[in-house]
Amino acid sequence: HERETVAALSANPSVLWAHPNFVRRIQATPNDPSFPSQWGLQRIQAPLAWDFATGARSVVVAVLDTGVDLNHPDLQGRLVPGRNIVNPGAPPQDDSSHGTHAAGTIAAIRNNSLGIAGVASGVSIMPIKVLEADGSGTDTDVAAGIRWATDNGARVINMSFGGPEPSDLVDEALSYATARGVVFVVAAGNEGGSALRYPAATEPSIAVGATTETDGRASFSNFGSWVDLGAPGVNILSTSWSAGTSTYRAASGTSMAAPHVAGVIGLLLSVKPDLTISEIDTILKYTVDPVAGEGIGAGRLNAARAVGAVAQPSTASSTSGFSSAPTTDTPAAEYRPLDLSRLLPLRISSRS
Repeated sequence: HERETVAALSANPSVLWAHPNFVRRIQATPNDPSFPSQWGLQRIQAPLAWDFATGARSVVVAVLDTGVDLNHPDLQGRLVPGRNIVNPGAPPQDDSSHGTHAAGTIAAIRNNSLGIAGVASGVSIMPIKVLEADGSGTDTDVAAGIRWATDNGARVINMSFGGPEPSDLVDEALSYATARGVVFVVAAGNEGGSALRYPAATEPSIAVGATTETDGRASFSNFGSWVDLGAPGVNILSTSWSAGTSTYRAASGTSMAAPHVAGVIGLLLSVKPDLTISEIDTILKYTVDPVAGEGIGAGRLNAARAVGAVAQPSTASSTSGFSSAPTTDTPAAEYRPLDLSRLLPLRISSRS
């Protein structure tokens, strides 16, 4: 529409000249020293999404996992009170590193000259320990963790675990949470097959498969019509914990893919807090990039397209918070808000 408007104005003899009023943004790289090794953030175009949002503290993402390293320097200021369901009374401190890895992918502090950057570095992380150090957990603890997170303000819950059988107890907790607007992001599993995994295959969970650096399905990733979309899940660098030491490590799995999606949902809710579960599901699927092969759902997550779809260009941040010289120009209409009322009937993947 901008070009048509400019052409019409230019044809008016009373108009001296007409030109689009472009938005100029600085183009910079975070100063986190390991950011160049985070290929997943580049692939999903997270830096472009940060022009629209970097995450609001009011958006709470619960990480139901082995706990989170409560003292990790790249997570300080991002953690809100959580819960240790496995050992009530103890803090939800990680004793495995699995949960810390997920938390860092979602919200590690960006541009702090330390370690890595998270997809949504401004959101809050709620650590909920429902898994033992060996990564195992009971349905009772998972259900209790879901309810506790819901009752204490979580809007997004990431669950990078699963099993072959559904659970009425967990399903009831999922229903309790979704009725209150909580969005579930669940790893599809690493068996390399199409058999259903739960709670990923339970509606309305968003089941996430793993993709490679070349946008193919990772060989270990589960697949099928029940998988909603893919996200980077191979050699993903994030925060970690080992023998009492806060550190960083690279890991592979759908457990690493799901937090990318949880982070993008955090960005979406930071821009538009009233988005419904159905709207978020539609936005994510409608804005993906294609993946080689089949069975990875709608495609591979694209953070910039997803967030840009709900962010009015006029409200996009004019800076990224970095200290760098401006370079290229970006048209104000690069992303257009989606008409969600037209998209909601779209169902790209189904579960059976």
